[in-house]
Amino acid sequence: MYCIFVAGIPASRKSTMAAFLGEQLGLPVLSKDSVKEILFDTLGFRSRAEKVRLGDAAARMLCYAAEQLMRAGQPFLLENNFEDRTREAFLSLLARHRYTGITVALTGDYRAVYRRFAANGPRIVVDTTDFSKVDTAALLGRLRACIAPHLTLQQEEFSMTDSILALARELGFHPSVLERLAALAPRAEEAEARLLTDPAAAGGAAARLAERCRNSGENGLDILAVFLAAAALDRQAWAARGIPDRVFLDTMGCFPRFVEEHFVSFGIRGFDRHYWAWRQTAGLLFRLGTLEYELRTLPEGLRTASFDLAPESPVLSIHIPSDADLSRASVLDSFRQAGEFFPQVFPDFCYRAAYCSSWLLSGNLRTLLPAGSRIRGFQDLFEMAGCDESQNSCIIWLFKREYDDPAGYPEDTSLQRSVKAFLLNGGKVGFGTGLAAPAAFPPRK
Repeated sequence: MYCIFVAGIPASRKSTMAAFLGEQLGLPVLSKDSVKEILFDTLGFRSRAEKVRLGDAAARMLCYAAEQLMRAGQPFLLENNFEDRTREAFLSLLARHRYTGITVALTGDYRAVYRRFAANGPRIVVDTTDFSKVDTAALLGRLRACIAPHLTLQQEEFSMTDSILALARELGFHPSVLERLAALAPRAEEAEARLLTDPAAAGGAAARLAERCRNSGENGLDILAVFLAAAALDRQAWAARGIPDRVFLDTMGCFPRFVEEHFVSFGIRGFDRHYWAWRQTAGLLFRLGTLEYELRTLPEGLRTASFDLAPESPVLSIHIPSDADLSRASVLDSFRQAGEFFPQVFPDFCYRAAYCSSWLLSGNLRTLLPAGSRIRGFQDLFEMAGCDESQNSCIIWLFKREYDDPAGYPEDTSLQRSVKAFLLNGGKVGFGTGLAAPAAFPPRK
């Protein structure tokens, strides 16, 4: 979704331009000056300090109104002078609600303050030294060109359906799944899909969606259709933030992978990872090369000799997809991509470390592996912070499903054979937690 900021130097006719554009584009207009006038007329002020406080109150009311429109998924136009003390608040709203900000900067004597303010999207500069000479038709044309990509999923049910099916084909779902999605996509509700793109709401929305569809008999493919609608909405928002389409497709490639994993486990293609996949649609987890990275805060008690971080420090959580290539070259390349991606896309998220919790980091597993194995090489890239040897969570990932009798575990790979023998002798693989060694994955400063 998008909003339009009208900014400019004093006396550049911001209010006039905002009113004109709002009328022509059919958008609600939020104006700080209008809010200030209402407050001043109602409450008045007796000193400069009181006037400043009323101005701050007007800015907070403007932020509140903007956020309510964003929560409703509505485009709007906002006119303000965007001083430094309000700039960060609005940029935070744009990031939190995945809005693209289109800035119309009115200028005569172009100041550095407006050069710094460009929201998170296109910037259109308009010289209003002589307002009568402004080419408003050209301005409207440029604005409509900026807005057009954000309208593709808004207007009619069929466009949402088309977007779901086009993305499903691009991601490479099995033909039988594509056929079922063609029937289920028209039922996907855009409001539910939008919630799945909101980091603050996605987890709860996924749980409610799963409950609503619990007895539908669709093996979760109706849930999948809504997740794909959310992913289609993400695509434009991510592009506006500078996220490459390759990263989008690699990240959303989790969906056909999950469906095929369901087939291996249960003999039918379905989707049961709603409890996990909201991290992808909410823009909290990204696949970069062979590994996935999630924006997190430091789990309590996680430390090593090289890392003694404060609780709640920002960190990256590393996840290992089932199709990951754990060769040293591929892992280090993924680390490199993450080291470039997050500072660029999340400049304010200064992660202090990257950690991984997985059965693949288990010390007991290490004893079962031959020297030179890729898994041992992967373990060598981490400083271990702890190991829980009391459980066997590896079973579902290594053997693909639960078995009543461990003797039935498949032995298709050398790893399966080694682990099966270990389990039949009463062993527990457990799982380990480690922090990526600073030499391999330097923290941000």
